[in-house]
Amino acid sequence: MVAPWLESHNAVKEEGGWSDDIIGPSAKILISAVERSIRTGFDVIEIHAAHGFLLHQFLSPVNNKRSDQYGGSFDNRIRLLLEIIQDTRLTIPETMPLFLRVSATDWLEDTDIEGWNLKETTQLSLKAAERGVDFIDVSSGGSHPAQIIKGDPAYQAGFSKHIKDVLKNKAFVGAVGTITNGVQANDLLNDGLDVILNGRLFQKNPGLVWSWADDLW
Repeated sequence: MVAPWLESHNAVKEEGGWSDDIIGPSAKILISAVERSIRTGFDVIEIHAAHGFLLHQFLSPVNNKRSDQYGGSFDNRIRLLLEIIQDTRLTIPETMPLFLRVSATDWLEDTDIEGWNLKETTQLSLKAAERGVDFIDVSSGGSHPAQIIKGDPAYQAGFSKHIKDVLKNKAFVGAVGTITNGVQANDLLNDGLDVILNGRLFQKNPGLVWSWADDLW
């Protein structure tokens, strides 16, 4: 086991990944964090399974080289995340929304490396919705240095639209990433997406809501 802030590839293949006696307690630690969040008064719980962090590493064949029930096939690679989703849903109040952030792709389609992709993300989103996830927060990108990210305007919205078209009313779906004006955001909502997410633009412009309203006036 290697600390995530250290240089990549410090964990040698011979270590073989986490054993079951580490996975179980680690999942319980996540649920204990959920319990603390509820006591603190948060309104929403979001499970982060994107951007090359731990849960994404279980999902992606780039990172997950396990040969047990948590590795290999698609169903095995998503097993831990689905277990955490189920336990989280049982832990939080019935009326509390449960969000899931996913990477739609590892951006390795233009390489010869097998990575996590949109088809798998869509299948995962369906299974997550069946287990009580209310909102799929669609981002992209993994941990492999060969990833080729095509960062055009609203470059991740197409992933969100594909997932929404499949999920229909099973869960809400949002888009994030270089959505920079009100017209662009409104067009995406009119095209069927449920939510537009933005973060950095609010740091640049605390009056962003007013600015986007002006865009649409």
